[in-house]
Order: sequence, then structure tokens, then C-alpha cells
Amino acid sequence: MGQAVSTDAAILAALKTWYTDKKFQNLLFRNSPTLRRIPKIKIGGKTYNFAALYTAGGATSGNYTVAVANAANGQAGNIEFSVPPGKMFSVFNINQLEKMSSQTERGAYVKLVVDKMFAANEATRKQAAAALFASGYGEFGTVQAGTYSTTDTTITLNDDAIVKIDIGTTFDVTTTAAPSGALNADGPFTVTGINENVVTFTRSGTTTAFAAGEWLEFHGGRDGSGNPNYPTGLAGWIPSYYNRTGSSWNSYIGTAFYNVTRSTYVDRMAGWYYQRDSGASELYSLAISKAVRKVRRGGGIPRLIVLNDNDYLTVQNELQSYRNYWQSVDIKDPAGGPQFTYGIEALRYAFSSTYIEEVYDDPYCPQGKAYILDVGEKDDGEQASGGNIEFAGLSNANTPLRDGIKDNNPGAPAVDGAPDATENPYQLLIDDYLSIQPATDAADGPAARVSLSLYGNYAVHNTAHTAVLDF
Repeated sequence: MGQAVSTDAAILAALKTWYTDKKFQNLLFRNSPTLRRIPKIKIGGKTYNFAALYTAGGATSGNYTVAVANAANGQAGNIEFSVPPGKMFSVFNINQLEKMSSQTERGAYVKLVVDKMFAANEATRKQAAAALFASGYGEFGTVQAGTYSTTDTTITLNDDAIVKIDIGTTFDVTTTAAPSGALNADGPFTVTGINENVVTFTRSGTTTAFAAGEWLEFHGGRDGSGNPNYPTGLAGWIPSYYNRTGSSWNSYIGTAFYNVTRSTYVDRMAGWYYQRDSGASELYSLAISKAVRKVRRGGGIPRLIVLNDNDYLTVQNELQSYRNYWQSVDIKDPAGGPQFTYGIEALRYAFSSTYIEEVYDDPYCPQGKAYILDVGEKDDGEQASGGNIEFAGLSNANTPLRDGIKDNNPGAPAVDGAPDATENPYQLLIDDYLSIQPATDAADGPAARVSLSLYGNYAVHNTAHTAVLDF
């Protein structure tokens, strides 16, 4: 598009190309403010264990002899979660020709090693955000309404699924409505194009169709035995599968979870659950308040409400429809006249003595769900001190997951802010998350493989202080 300076080749040969002096731009989606908010701690060993009291027992009565008899039914009941680490990797190769040809601003917009390091780091942040809202199988979305035939090479996904994938992502599709279900035989599938919510992909066969409700999962999200490779996020700790009803739910919740059988007391061991009464057109904002009530009843101090940005907009529109705030300001510009502001700067929820200042519109949160969390008080503006939820890692998670953006603010980190990893010698572990090793030699010369590795898991220490809401 655009006009040529000239169609005369001799004239064009005498003219130079003028390159911008503005910084190299980052076109990627924003990162998860929820992931930024929770603390990352360093651990060791084979599992991360913590215990909780889930029942005070039934040894009470207005009759002493009855109370004595009831003591045989159980008194203080304790559980212990035993959480092994999950795994997340991001890898890139760089050869000496790429490094030398891009060393200066005259040679490249940005050093290729910096460019690749930044991309790998951003991919890690987005992968960790996807895992935060998943159950460990690397699921990032579901097949929406309708059926996709064995020859389809496009699929329409929700916004929250789109932000978690990119060109080149390989994924699998389950054949059931459970993330742990069997995988479609035509996988893995590879993303080759994204146009808003329409994803173009390649498939290896034409034997199995996609059906609504089946899960899309990052390829490599399971080990050879079908067990999850990724950390277990909120979908596992505070599940809402099958609307928490029916035989499928009973089977799911009756299966041991990190050494704990949660079906004994679901609300305490798997968090509180509320489903909005859509048939009665219950307001989203009211449904959130009811979920907050459950967390307070469970003894929690809710400090953070997380919902998808589409659902956030729905709540905002609900509140605007009940009360409009129109502000007229005498602006001091040549045009003059009033200035009007429409919208809500921030959502805050008050319930009795609880005042929740942090309501995050997180694009990685699945659309149609909200989480009410006790995350501890903020310290440095990015994480919480103490709190109920954390990422417990064998790796250093703070360095690769910190992007420099504060709180729930929008924005994207600068590409040229990434380090040049190749300035380090070949080493198995640098800063507890980065490894550099020789890559396969090619015609362009020696190469290095740089690997970002995160080993760890999300841990919810007090599930009774959390809630999940289905809109």
C-alpha cells in the first residue's frame, strides 16, 4: 500500500531507506495482573507440604454423656496437602551469525539475542498465567457451541483462550468434557494464523471431529502416563467442573487431590462455589457479592476479585444502568466547552466490614468465571506479603515473571529491556531459571540453546478462604 517515490529504477537506486529512531515495539497481549499479584517463594525437595484443620468434630452436646459418646465419631480433623512441582519451559536458539549481524543499531532494530530472549520470557509469563487458571493439563480453552468436522482447519475461541496462544503454538484437543480426558487422534495441531477470535491451524489427520465442551490443551501438558505436567492452578484448587453437581462431579471430587479426598467436606477443601441464577437474570454484581459472602462465612478476608475483562465490562454496564455519573469540566483549551467522562475508574466491593479495593479485569481469567481470593496485603505493589496463595518454586520465578508493570495497570514491557543471555558462559543454571548449552551446529556456524525453566506449583493454603463463581 502507499505511493512509490518513483517508478524509475535509476532514481530509486540513488535514494536511501529512512529508518525510524523510535523504539522497537511490543505487539503482544498484556500480562496477567493476578499472576503478578501473588507471591513467588523458593522451596526445595520433592514435595511442598502443608496441613489444615477441616473439622472440629461432633463431640458436643447439651448432655455430657452424649458428648462423650460423640467423641468416638471424631474430634479435630486434619488434612495434609502434598504438592509436587509442575514444569514450564521456553526455549530459543541463537547462532553466531545472528548475533554478529545484529550487534549495533545500524545493523538491526534490536539485537536478535535480546529479541529472542524477550519473546521467550513473555511466552513464559503468558504460559504461567494460563496455568494459573487451569488444572495442570495445560488447558487454555474449550470448543465453543457447535461441532467442527474432521476437515475444518479453523476454530472460533473465546477471548481468554486467544490471549494464551500464539503463532506456532501446538495444542491437543480432548474427546471428553474433562481436562484429563483422552486426546483427539489427529493432534497435535499447530496454530498458523489468528484473526480476532478465529484460529487457523494444521492437523495431521481427518478422523476425529471437535465437539462443544472439549478442552484445548498445550501439547506436552501431560507426561507419558497421562499425568499433568503443568502446575495446578485455580481450576484445580477451587474447581467448578460440571457446576458442582451430578455423577461426573461426584467422581471428580471423590478422587484424591494431592493426598486429600476433598469430597469429605467440599466447600472447605475445594473452596466455595456460587452459580449465578441466569434464568432469573440475576445481576453479575449481585452474584459477586454473594460469593464474597461465602468467603467471609468461611473465615476468609477477601482482598482480590478476579474476573475476565469482558465480564468486568458487564458489571460496569450494570452499575452504569442504575446510576450515571456525568461530570462537566471547564477545559482550558481553545475549543472550550464541557468534557464528559463515561465509565468507572475502579470497581470496589463492600460487604459488611469487608472493603475490597482490588477488582482485577484479567484477560487470562476464563470468561464466565470469577474468583474471590485472600491473597494477603500488598508490599511492593506487585506481590503480596504472606497471604493464602503463592507460587512455590524450585526455580527463581520472581525474575522471569516480573514484567515491571504495577498492580492492575495496563501496558507492556519494552523489548529492549531484556538481557543478552549469551553474555553468560555455557552453564546448566544461571540465576536459578536460565540455562545455556551448545545447540546443533549448522551451516551458519555454532549455535547456543537458551532455556527458561520454571519448576514449581501454585498452592492455596486455605481453600475455605476462596470462592469461584460461575456467571
